[in-house]
Amino acid sequence: HQRFAAQVRSTPDAPAVTSATVKLTYAELDGRANRLARYLVRCGAGPEKLVGVCMEPCAEQVVALLGVLKSGAAFAPLDPQYPDERLRYMLEDTAAVAVLTQHALEMRLKGIVTGLEQSPSVLGLDQATSFLESESSEDPSIEVGPENLAYVLYTSGSTGRPKGVMIEHRNLANYLAWV
Repeated sequence: HQRFAAQVRSTPDAPAVTSATVKLTYAELDGRANRLARYLVRCGAGPEKLVGVCMEPCAEQVVALLGVLKSGAAFAPLDPQYPDERLRYMLEDTAAVAVLTQHALEMRLKGIVTGLEQSPSVLGLDQATSFLESESSEDPSIEVGPENLAYVLYTSGSTGRPKGVMIEHRNLANYLAWV
């Protein structure tokens, strides 16, 4: 996310994310991600904490992933096509402090997290624009190092239960530099 911040400084008005319904400049994307990051910090996000992201591909997914990283936390991608039992297991295993989703999936996920030992807050990000407006758009400036967790990717579970593979910021940065 530090590399993204450099891009914001150099081209704030350039298009960063476009879809059929959304067009965000780098500055707008940065502001939305910062607001979300501040909300997530209030939910308990920070270094070595996890936030579930359960969304169909969309522009708000970019806001979600960047916001999680700016909060200092790591994200756990959750495929909405997975059965409820698998999503519940992954959320319990990660001890997610929050789950970011879309309005269409929000009630399903609230049902899934009910009864978990640590019940994370669930936010339908595509309907939360006005809700997040009360948060500051300033960068929360959460320090993370190359050894901090960036995301956890779960295996297929062919041996029984899915297992999380932990990816550090250094690995993600190296991959993005290569791409």
